[in-house]
Amino acid sequence: MTMEGGAGVVPVMDLNRNNYGDGFGYGGGAWFMWIIVLFALMGGWGNNRNNGLESALTRSDLANGFDAQDIKNGIRGVQNGLCDGFYAQNTTMLNGFSTIGAAIAENRFAAQQCCCETNRNIDAVRAENYRNTCEITNAIHAEGEATRALISMQTLCRICGINWLTEIEICKLQTSN
Repeated sequence: MTMEGGAGVVPVMDLNRNNYGDGFGYGGGAWFMWIIVLFALMGGWGNNRNNGLESALTRSDLANGFDAQDIKNGIRGVQNGLCDGFYAQNTTMLNGFSTIGAAIAENRFAAQQCCCETNRNIDAVRAENYRNTCEITNAIHAEGEATRALISMQTLCRICGINWLTEIEICKLQTSN
C-alpha cells in the first residue's frame, strides 16, 4: 500500500502499558486464576471434605490389613497346592498312559513278530511237504520202473524158458523118431 491515496499510519495498541503488562490481557488482574488453581489442587470447593482425615490409617485398620493379607496368602497357598497337586496328577497320568501306550505298541510288535514267525513256519512246512511229495513221486516212479523191468525180465525168462523147453521137446521128439 502506498500513501498516495490518503491512507496514513494505522494506530497500534501499545502492549507494554501497565494495564496490559501481565500478558493475559486483563490489566494485571490474573491473580484470581492462581486462586482457582489452588482451590482445584486442594480438593475443590468442599466436594471432598475431610479427604485427608478419611485416608488416615489406624492400628485396627493396619491389623485388619495384615489379617486379610494372611488370609489371602493362605488362599494362595491352597491354590498353589491344588495347582501343584493337579499338575503332579496330570504328570503321573501322562507317564502312566505313555507306559500303557508303550506296552500296547510292544504287544502289537510281539503279535506282528508272532504272526511273521508263524508265516515263516507255514512256509517251511509247505517247502518240506513239496520236497516230501517230490521224493515220494520219484520213489514211486523208480519202483514202477523197477517193477516194469522185473516184469519184463520175467516175461523174457518165461519166453526163453518156454522156448528152451520147446526146443528140448522138439529135440526129444526128433530123437525118438
